[in-house]
Amino acid sequence: VPGTRLLATRLLQTQCADPACGTTLMFDLKLLCSNNASPTSAELATVVTLTVYTGSTLTYTYSASDYATWRHVGLKLPASSAVRVQLEQTGGTLTSTHWAVDNFYQGPACPNLCYGHGYCSTSGTCVCDPNFTGSNCASVIPGTLGTSISETFDSTLVGNKNWVSTAGVTIDQKCGLIIDGNSARLGTGTSRRLETADIVTLANSVIQFYFMNGPSPCRPPTSTTYQVALQYSQ
Repeated sequence: VPGTRLLATRLLQTQCADPACGTTLMFDLKLLCSNNASPTSAELATVVTLTVYTGSTLTYTYSASDYATWRHVGLKLPASSAVRVQLEQTGGTLTSTHWAVDNFYQGPACPNLCYGHGYCSTSGTCVCDPNFTGSNCASVIPGTLGTSISETFDSTLVGNKNWVSTAGVTIDQKCGLIIDGNSARLGTGTSRRLETADIVTLANSVIQFYFMNGPSPCRPPTSTTYQVALQYSQ
């Protein structure tokens, strides 16, 4: 696994006294570094907290279910004459979990935080992920991405290229049939998520799906606290 693998201290801390260092923070993070086909409960309990110390203190938390694979993290920092950044494991055990950081950058702003499709180099320019190009990684290399996603959830999502990240998903019929086959039921774990792969939407403007929300096992909701967010990025 590339990057810095944290085994015992579980703490990374930086200090920068130059105001130019207080504009952009970007790094890649992976919280499940074992070779286990099925992560253990101890591994899934791993939580890492990012603390930014300036004139005030800002904190952000990252869980193993959300960062099981390498993912970009990027945020703009408040202007300050001294910025200290700390990454520390605050959840899970220190004996059976490993996590890693790579491509760490704190410095002048990269264009648009590379739109989440790359990372900042030491020169303050974006290094784009595969399939993306441009000074801010906002442009797609022609012919490298699909233009649509169609999913009936009738087989496992493991290795399914439609989805880059999932959590708390079970494929079954417990919520009933629409026509036939299975559906994706999100009802386990502390994080429940489906995240699609990138596609080109220049000629597409529609997303549609069947949706049911309520207490287990898929009963009608009894309060307004059962909420789900639909988000997109571009």
